[in-house]
Amino acid sequence: MRAIVWISIPVIAITALLVFWLSNRSFLGEAAIILGIIAFGLFAFLAIGLFHGVRLEEPIIENPDKPFGSTDFDVGSAVGLDAMPIPDLKLDVPDVGGGGDDIAGCLVSIVLWVVVLIVLAILFWLLVQVLAFVLPWVLLTLYWVFFRALKLIFGKSPMTRGKIVPSLGYALFFTVLYTGWLFVLLGLLQTLRALATS
Repeated sequence: MRAIVWISIPVIAITALLVFWLSNRSFLGEAAIILGIIAFGLFAFLAIGLFHGVRLEEPIIENPDKPFGSTDFDVGSAVGLDAMPIPDLKLDVPDVGGGGDDIAGCLVSIVLWVVVLIVLAILFWLLVQVLAFVLPWVLLTLYWVFFRALKLIFGKSPMTRGKIVPSLGYALFFTVLYTGWLFVLLGLLQTLRALATS
């Protein structure tokens, strides 16, 4: 399963880059082409997998006796980042030039500049902390959804092994199910864009 995910990510990225690089269409047109290529790839992958009777194995759990959520898991180290302390701000305030005509205006502009810089530094630190926490969970969720979807599909493989028509039928059904709503969304966006420009 991990091999499928790691192979599909660069294939999708290369496909998207090639379509955007070689195409002269609008963004929505290019997105429709990319989605069509992805849908065709998904259909081919599912049809071949169902025809050959592919089965997915459950992920191996290292310690099944340990209840869920009781791990000593550090999210920051999982993505290669250790917990980041708030940086020690030692600012060298440059000449702000034209901050005010008198000393009071100059001091006010310097104080405002320092306050804005501190606020931006804290916001950036918070953004990094939130991303370091949220990104692994989003990736884990996507992996889980992807795995569960493929497990549902390949649960039909004993019935379709060696049979081309049921394999193609199930592959077409699940391809339309998983990508059809995106085509409908792109069609609605193109319709809204056409209505807005006319």
